[in-house]
Amino acid sequence: METKAPGHRPSMSRDDVQKILAQSEIEMKKRRRIKLEREQSIGKVSSALKKSLKRRLSTRLDRETLASRLIIKENSRDQSLFGARKKGGLANFLKMRPTKSKLMSLNIISEEKEGVCPAEKLDMETKRKARRKENLAKLLGSRPSAESLKKKKIIIDPDAIDKDVAKTKLESFLKLRPKSKDKKVAYVRDRSSARRRSMKEASEVLGGFLKKRVGVQELAEKKILNPKDMLLNHHQPHTRLGEQLSFQAIALGIKVAFVSCGWAHTVMVDTSGMLYTCGLGQNGRLGHGNSDDVPTPTPVPSLKSSKIAKVECGDNHTVACTKEGKVYTWGMGAWGRLGQGSQEDLATPAEIKGVEGVDVAAGGYHTLIATKAGKVLGFGWNRKGQVGAPAPDHTVSKPIQTSVVSDVKAVYCGIASSGALTKDGKLYVWGGGGLGKEDIL
Repeated sequence: METKAPGHRPSMSRDDVQKILAQSEIEMKKRRRIKLEREQSIGKVSSALKKSLKRRLSTRLDRETLASRLIIKENSRDQSLFGARKKGGLANFLKMRPTKSKLMSLNIISEEKEGVCPAEKLDMETKRKARRKENLAKLLGSRPSAESLKKKKIIIDPDAIDKDVAKTKLESFLKLRPKSKDKKVAYVRDRSSARRRSMKEASEVLGGFLKKRVGVQELAEKKILNPKDMLLNHHQPHTRLGEQLSFQAIALGIKVAFVSCGWAHTVMVDTSGMLYTCGLGQNGRLGHGNSDDVPTPTPVPSLKSSKIAKVECGDNHTVACTKEGKVYTWGMGAWGRLGQGSQEDLATPAEIKGVEGVDVAAGGYHTLIATKAGKVLGFGWNRKGQVGAPAPDHTVSKPIQTSVVSDVKAVYCGIASSGALTKDGKLYVWGGGGLGKEDIL
């Protein structure tokens, strides 16, 4: 086998050489085409720049106008536009040329279109108005006449209307309309008959109910109740009008000494000092240790051994005072109305430590206590000053003393107002918009 020396190149045939020459020729043609297209594009850009420059030069201001606007000095022949010296040439001029905002402020060019001077803008506006007038004239010239509209019955010709026929039709229409007096009489008649029918139906329903009700003597004979010393709890079931109505009288066997009602719950104290609660149990307002509803009066477990002297209901909370002077609160604790130093709900009565009370009162969202020393303590919502002392955030969560009253024996609460009665018969009131007081003899 024949070996080749290093660096030896194989010989090329004629066909290979021709192929290489053809490829190089194609590459040269491609380069020439790209160069020609580039030159043509540059020529197009140059022509566009020339046109733009020509348009701008045609709208430029003359020397007298520039001098009148104090852009150049009137007698300075050695200075070109914007103070550029001729000696510096174009480079100095470009350095000192004004910005677009400067030209707009001098009213040389417009904000809407660069290079439009005020004169050209005025000319364009004049031409635009002229075109609008021409278009309006063409529109008015092409609109149909009144005669053609009348023929097509688009508009009505008043002269062609038969006035007698129109008058006859109008009279016949008015005859069919009822008179105001007849209409009023018919309305009163219909309304009176409807009232009579409704009264008759109501009397029938009420009569049936009255026939079925049971009197107090009959209930006493059947030993269902004793009206002298028994509390009646009247229960009315949900009924609709027209159905038979019935009531139940339930004998509770409680000799009640005091009753107070809240928004949806009731508390009562019997003659022995036992506390009973019933109603809605939400927020623990009944004091039974839970939020369950209780339909009938039930003793409060934690206060069975206490003798209650006074109990009051707020909207959603309860306050009680024992004969020993202990004060208990329970129920909703929002805005500090329980006086326990927090705003948490309590389902079991909690004693307010360090307070000896003789009377209590509960408002919508606040509570008052009359102490044995004759002072008034308040806590809860204080938006309108009903607690009796200023509070920055309108909330008093612990008992605070009202300084304006003393020697108090009883306290009273409204929804957002308070009152205190002294031992000498003076009544002080506050809340409802301020800390005012008034003596009532």
